[in-house]
Amino acid sequence: MDQVVYQHDLLQQLLVVPTPVSSTENDDKHIAAIMKKIDEWELRNIQQITTVAGRIRQQLQKRINEINKVNKVKHHFSLITNELRQSRSEADYVEADLQRWLEKLQQLKHQLETTTISGTSQIDVQITDDIDWSSMVKLVESREAKPTEAKSTEATSIEAKSAKLNFDLITTTEPQEVLDVPIAENYIRIGASNKSFLLYDNALEELHLYDQNGYKLIEQFTVMSKIWEIIWSSYLDRYLLQGDAAFYTYSEQNHQFEHLQQIKPSLGKRRYGGCTCFEEILLIYYKGWGCRIEEWNMKDFKIRKHWLTEVGFCINQMLFSIQNPNHIGVTVCDRQNIHRFELRDRDMKILKLVDIDQSKDMIFFIPISTTGDWLISYKDSNILSLINHDCTSKKIIEYSENVDQAVFVADYNCLAIATQNNQLHFYYL
Repeated sequence: MDQVVYQHDLLQQLLVVPTPVSSTENDDKHIAAIMKKIDEWELRNIQQITTVAGRIRQQLQKRINEINKVNKVKHHFSLITNELRQSRSEADYVEADLQRWLEKLQQLKHQLETTTISGTSQIDVQITDDIDWSSMVKLVESREAKPTEAKSTEATSIEAKSAKLNFDLITTTEPQEVLDVPIAENYIRIGASNKSFLLYDNALEELHLYDQNGYKLIEQFTVMSKIWEIIWSSYLDRYLLQGDAAFYTYSEQNHQFEHLQQIKPSLGKRRYGGCTCFEEILLIYYKGWGCRIEEWNMKDFKIRKHWLTEVGFCINQMLFSIQNPNHIGVTVCDRQNIHRFELRDRDMKILKLVDIDQSKDMIFFIPISTTGDWLISYKDSNILSLINHDCTSKKIIEYSENVDQAVFVADYNCLAIATQNNQLHFYYL
């Protein structure tokens, strides 16, 4: 009996672990959070696969259309050939016939020169099955106890691999999609949500809403000033467009464009320089040396705090890191026109500095949400700078054309580059 009681007590010690009263509720919430992560990972990958498949179908259809165009040219050429042979053999033609045949041949030649010539036998699809899906997502045991649990408790969590982006694709491959876009000098601004991006043409006063496949909706709106910054607000679920002294919103769902009257300049006639936001926090900075930076709360549209930029410096652009909202990327220049990229915290303390190209006046950058990196473009230059998330390294990318601006659509890892040749180039990284 003593041995039985001993084994009983030993097992009881193993089973009875000191836990708080609410541990069951916490465990349920934790499991629900894990399930949500799995569902989100599944949906995200399904969306990416669907997007890639749709893009390949579009490319195939485009190629089929080109082939049909070539076949149509061949058909018309055959008709002209037969007509020429018959008229020549019978010597039955006049000057007007010669002119008509010549114009038709030149027209067919032009159509052929603007068409990619290939037969369907040269088209195939390369599909790789090398993805190890079992390693893409897996359960792991976290040895760190949650604050409300005993230290001996093991918490189960999910580990999902995020796709690595291959920026080499923009220098080693052709863009997957190319769209013609009129880009007036200094007159466009671009901003992205996770699913689309918005281009505003200040010259035409047009909004162009694009999805990751290049489909667009064009709206025409008249505003009182030029638009200088476009950002996405997850809190408002709308795009924010910043003008000289006013803000506007635009919905990617119902395409409503509205003046956001709750935000007005606090410095009289001083113009806004730019803005960035995360959740309900909106940061606004003004133009000029030693400019003022304001933190607004969009719950009540009140200014919570403000800072002054170092005297002798002005801010070119400021954007929250999408991956780490405690970090803010800032490009500044001094009176000698020396530019630098700064990584700041939420209190505007400078964490890291990176020197950037000093020969360019207009510099734009975008946060890459998938990796946390920063991509910098220089207007009228084909050079791009890729700065890693903690500003410890910088990679120079030499593009094939001069770049105006770029934008990144996170859900599809889609990089769209607006070039000085009035085109949008789409890459899926």
